[in-house]
Amino acid sequence: MDTGPSAAVVGLAVFLGWRYRAYVTAGAVIVAMVVEVLVKENLAGKEHLAAIAGVLVLCAVRAARQRRSAERAGSTGSGLPPIKS
Repeated sequence: MDTGPSAAVVGLAVFLGWRYRAYVTAGAVIVAMVVEVLVKENLAGKEHLAAIAGVLVLCAVRAARQRRSAERAGSTGSGLPPIKS
């Protein structure tokens, strides 16, 4: 019987922790799910870890896209970095 959180809820918790910069909370969720797998190895625990891995990949992709977008917005078009006053 599985009475723990679903993989979607775990993934959502990690994403929201990353999105709102609640890194300690997101880290606590990740640690709790890793401990769950170490203590009681079951399919649900592995699903939780897969959800966490998927969310972390999505977060990394989103961060990279935002970084590139910000770099383009600050670009002078000449290939040179913008002049700071």
